[in-house]
Amino acid sequence: MTASCLSAACLLLAAIAWGGKDKPGNLTEPWMSGQYEFGDVTIANAPLYRPDGSTWDPHSGLADLYLIVYTTPGGADEWQEGFITSYVEGAGSDAELADWILFIIGPEDADPETRWLFFQVIDYDPDSLEIVDESGSISIDDLSPSGRNSIVCERGTEITFSASWIGLWE
Repeated sequence: MTASCLSAACLLLAAIAWGGKDKPGNLTEPWMSGQYEFGDVTIANAPLYRPDGSTWDPHSGLADLYLIVYTTPGGADEWQEGFITSYVEGAGSDAELADWILFIIGPEDADPETRWLFFQVIDYDPDSLEIVDESGSISIDDLSPSGRNSIVCERGTEITFSASWIGLWE
């Protein structure tokens, strides 16, 4: 089979699998399996100090914030499917993060345990993983495809983002 025939076959399969849904980004039904772009990601009100009152980095240094986002419970030690953002050096309590893409199993295919996104806010250090805040989660059933999504973590950190479906695969 030539490359052009193979490409045409892939497009036909994608169109059949797509099932007549609107173009990527515009959902015509609740969340479905596929790749999602998470954009306008912000962290706000992250704790400036560790629970013991010390600063995150030596010499009163501010936290270098990033996110670990995963789709299975258990935290950074056990996550199986997810994403790690780049960090923002010297962010302190607020940061704007780069957009990222994550494959999500939609409600039609997911068991209850994989229908969630879990978030941990981390301070980047070259030799350790310091959790700034955790236990932020949102069910994929509660994600807003047309507006801002907001999560508040255990120590009060707020994570906001937009999410849009971009397709079945890339």
